[in-house]
Formats: sequence, structure tokens, C-alpha cells
Amino acid sequence: MMQQTVTLEHLADDGGRGYALVSIMNVTENVVRSAALTELAHKLQHDSNRDHLTMLYNRRFMWEWLVQQIKQSNRHDHQIACLMLDIDNFKSINDRYGHKEGDAVLRGFAGIVDEHLRKSDILVRYGGEEFVVLMPQCDIEAAIAAAWRTVRGVREAAIGSLAPGQVTCSIGISVYDPGNPRTGEELLKEADKRLYEAKNSGKDQVVPGSA
Repeated sequence: MMQQTVTLEHLADDGGRGYALVSIMNVTENVVRSAALTELAHKLQHDSNRDHLTMLYNRRFMWEWLVQQIKQSNRHDHQIACLMLDIDNFKSINDRYGHKEGDAVLRGFAGIVDEHLRKSDILVRYGGEEFVVLMPQCDIEAAIAAAWRTVRGVREAAIGSLAPGQVTCSIGISVYDPGNPRTGEELLKEADKRLYEAKNSGKDQVVPGSA
């Protein structure tokens, strides 16, 4: 569809007779170019916040989001749960089945985890085979329940070309409480510590921090 601009200018000749000058300009190309630039800007913004393999949010987005959520948490007095997840024995999967299958496992794992989350939760690829889930307005009991649903869901799923039970995960949990404020870095650090405990306690399990 052609886009046009129309301008109307009132003029008069030497005898005082009036007439109008109508100008019509085809601006379709400018409109199309502007729309394309807007779409490109949105795409670049989207891509800068995403992990290209799994299409999950990346760490950059996570930190920006967490700063704002902590402010909201302090203002409205609600908790934020942080789950740190790690695919058990992922190096062995890569070594045995190859990196292509490893990538398929990462994508499949991300999809399974996402199925067990609320729409308000944020799933992030933190790095390698580590993922983070941030759950606004979520206390420790709800976080533990969600974590165990996720562990069972991963264990029972066929992921990539691997059969159910071949892929498992461990999860560490921490909770931000405005009554005991701390930084986002401290929140992630505790979740990572609990994840380490889960890995060293047999894997395929959940270890929560203090409420």
C-alpha cells in the first residue's frame, strides 16, 4: 500500500483571485525504511538479552531484571526465590555422545524446566550447563516444591536422543527477603553454594538455603 503526504497551500494571483496548490508526495519508501529500522532495533535488543543456543535470557538480562525486582521486593515486602540448576554429569554426556548431542540436551533441558515454571518466573542460561530461575513473590516452601517438580520432570523426560533417566539435574535454592536485605550477587552466591551441596550429596536432588 502506497503511503502519501498531501499538503494544501492557499495562493492568490495578481488580480486577487485565489487558488490552491495541492502537493502529493509518495513517502512509501521512507515509511518502509523507518519500519525496517524499528524492527531491526527491536531484534537487536531481543538478541542482546538472549542466549543464542537455548534462546533463554542471558546473564546480562538477569542482572538488570534482578536489580529492579529487588527494588520491587523492598517496596512491596515480598520475597524472591532463586534456583540454580546444573545438569548432572554433563561433561560425560558431551564426551560420550558429542557436542551436537550436548547442545540438544541443553535445549531440551531448558524446555523441560520452562514447563514447570510460572509465567512470571525468569529462566536464564547462566553459563555452560548451569541455569538460574528467578521467582518473584515466591517463598521458600513454594520454591522447594517447584524445584522438586523440575527435578522429577527432567528425570522422567527423554531429552535429545537420551532416554528418561539419562539426564538429571541438581538444584540449589536461596531466597531474598526484604526483612534481611542483601545484594543480587549474594543471593546467587548462596544458591550456588546450595547447588554445590546438592552435587556433593549424590546429585538429582534439591538443597534449599535458609528462608
